[in-house]
Amino acid sequence: MSMMRFLLGISLGLVLAMAGCSGQGPAGGLPDLSGAADGPMASGTAFLIGDCVLPPRTRAAGGLVMEVPRRPLKTTRAECREQGGRIVSSQQAWAPLAQRGDPEAQNYLADSLVRGDDGAVDCQEAAALYSQATAQADPSQRSRALFSLAYLYETGCGVPQDQERARALYASALALEGNATTAEPRVDFGRFHALVIGNDRYRHLPPLETAVNDARAVADLLRGQYGFEVRLLTDATRAELLESLESLRRRLTEEDNLLIYYAGHGVIYDEEHQRGAWQPIDARHDSRTHWIRTRDVTDIVDTMLAQRVLIVADSCFSGAWTRSVFPDLYPDKVAFWIERLARHRARLTLASGGLEPVPDRGPEGHSVFATHFLAALKENRDILVGRRLYAYLEVNVPYETNQEPVYAPMRHAAHEGGEFFFKRVVESTADASDKVAVASVGE
Repeated sequence: MSMMRFLLGISLGLVLAMAGCSGQGPAGGLPDLSGAADGPMASGTAFLIGDCVLPPRTRAAGGLVMEVPRRPLKTTRAECREQGGRIVSSQQAWAPLAQRGDPEAQNYLADSLVRGDDGAVDCQEAAALYSQATAQADPSQRSRALFSLAYLYETGCGVPQDQERARALYASALALEGNATTAEPRVDFGRFHALVIGNDRYRHLPPLETAVNDARAVADLLRGQYGFEVRLLTDATRAELLESLESLRRRLTEEDNLLIYYAGHGVIYDEEHQRGAWQPIDARHDSRTHWIRTRDVTDIVDTMLAQRVLIVADSCFSGAWTRSVFPDLYPDKVAFWIERLARHRARLTLASGGLEPVPDRGPEGHSVFATHFLAALKENRDILVGRRLYAYLEVNVPYETNQEPVYAPMRHAAHEGGEFFFKRVVESTADASDKVAVASVGE
């Protein structure tokens, strides 16, 4: 009997691809997953993101020597130590600036309150902070706050649940007015990168069957047909995975796009708050030392400069992720949408289903979701918008399994209403008469 693939709904905001579920985590209170017994560099802990308070600068003026406070920053633990700083709570780092009206600090502090980073979840205070940030002049922080506030109204967290109010806030963040001046979008999408991970051969957990095969097929297609620069990791440890994410965080710029595909074991360790973790090949079921919290991945993505990031999920319990209120992508405004959405930063997740187990084995040695994900990319002939990819999967995947794909923004990761795009660079050899264009699905 093949292993089962499951969907893991993540730590208030991230859905990841898990080819298997190793089960519930060990009993006990919420874990400290930020460290490991074999040292921070060996385990990859040094690459995790934290709120860093730096020592004050010393300045001389008029014969006096003064200490000038420096702005906190989100950075890795290693970089914080290198600069002489220390990792503190979100409240310690950002509350003073938030009280003075700093929109970035207001967003960071509100995010931490929604996630309950420093204790209990407080959506009501978070809503107040997001509202303050929406009134600020910084367009990037305003857009981020509008999306976050929209999510609170969508789910009724700290504010009355109001779908119409949520929809209006989403639309306001995107400023969806006007029309494109041409039929073809004029967009320079920049460079495309992918980190593709597939784990089958676990040291301490049950092996999987198709995760590596799925990862290799995805990597080959992205590299060969879409011009992605791909790093493929198979049977990766915690340190290898975190080091790869850190390398991308340091290297990518505003001109870059990043797709992260993870296939392997995953686990929910806190059902109440839907907090989960990746389990690399050195993970154990009874120890959290080598797990990677999904919120740690969110924090890394949040600090990346890349314009667009998409995490593809073929895993368990992703129905816990919100089905956010996206406006319809009308056919007569496709060019306008592409031009408009390309201006905004995107942090998105595409998951294969809801709160149910799904088969690890499907057609041609791939999972059902991976089979249709690959087919959609093969059939595309030009520009494929993430929402259209989702529409294709939403139509095709449920015919073969009980999965219902989910597509939504990644919360607390600097999503500003943009989209992810796949731009084909090698012409498809498929006979167009035998294919249904992906762009037509869902219209």
